Amino acid sequence: MLAVVLCAVASAAFAAERAIPYEDLHGVFVRIAGIPDGTYFRMAARFASNDPAVATPDIRLVIRTRGGDIPVPVAADGAAQFPVRDELLEENPPVLTNVAEGKLQVRISASVEAPPAQRFRYELMTAMQDEAKGILGKQGFMVRTMAPDFEGLLVSFPPGTTATATVEAARPETFKADAEGRIRIPERRAWRKENPYVQLSGVPERIELDRD
Repeated sequence: MLAVVLCAVASAAFAAERAIPYEDLHGVFVRIAGIPDGTYFRMAARFASNDPAVATPDIRLVIRTRGGDIPVPVAADGAAQFPVRDELLEENPPVLTNVAEGKLQVRISASVEAPPAQRFRYELMTAMQDEAKGILGKQGFMVRTMAPDFEGLLVSFPPGTTATATVEAARPETFKADAEGRIRIPERRAWRKENPYVQLSGVPERIELDRD
């Protein structure tokens, strides 16, 4: 995951707020907007506050344009629909925030997730990996270098769930969930060739590629 720290300058009209040039945020979000989603692959940018006085769900962002203010709501997880517009880039208005200088970040993350299923072929992992590599391979150097390495599958159940995953190979192997409800199924060359079924004890919350 890449974290971009956004520096702000004090706003004379709003002593308790800082101002970030719109072009700084535009540069981050326009890059993410240019990366297509896949069947499994998603790239996301979320705001985060390192200001002890302002939690991430309490981040305020307002684009102060000549035509009026444009509020940018920030969700509890930092997600926001930041407007990426050519006319705003040309004007480059200040983006006011209540987060202290140097404490506002945009965190960029990649995820590769399949719909929850109780039984699936091991080749699902290969399809997810191939799609992620194909999309990322077409991006610029910065995007490629910030992407995590994906290894194996991560199957998530609610914390405390007594869950299992059995790889029904010629030599079956069963994996148990940890205290947080996570099961890690490793990548193995023999299983890639055999393509066995993976049987879960129940329908999970998520099936995604594990990150190194």
